[in-house]
Amino acid sequence: ALFGMNREYVSSYMAHTEAHIVSINKPFLLSDLFKYEIFRLNYMNIISNRAQNLHSRLWEEPASGLREKMVRFILTHCEKIQGKKILKVKMDDLARQLDHTRLNTSRVLNQMQDEGLIELHRKEIVIPDLEKVVASEF
Repeated sequence: ALFGMNREYVSSYMAHTEAHIVSINKPFLLSDLFKYEIFRLNYMNIISNRAQNLHSRLWEEPASGLREKMVRFILTHCEKIQGKKILKVKMDDLARQLDHTRLNTSRVLNQMQDEGLIELHRKEIVIPDLEKVVASEF
């Protein structure tokens, strides 16, 4: 989020164990780190990889059913499919995003919960393993 149109944080992260962070401010990055070729190459590789992944998603076949739309919606809001995901969204908002009724959206979510793929909570969908959800759909 150091460069680009939106330089605000767009996600929140919570550590489940003790964690340490490194904070690098923009002036230091520009003045010192960009002096090193290996840093520049790695940085460009990260940016290119993200752009290519997002571009490839644009060319996927349109989703055929509500469940597939739901899985793709979740995928578009996750950078990586590994690990536990928590999606904070109201049922009405999710239904509107998927262009379906709240009732149909609720039915599909409850079916996925019955299959052990997700856990439903108030204004929250917990996905213990997104890879299993993706594997069940595609």
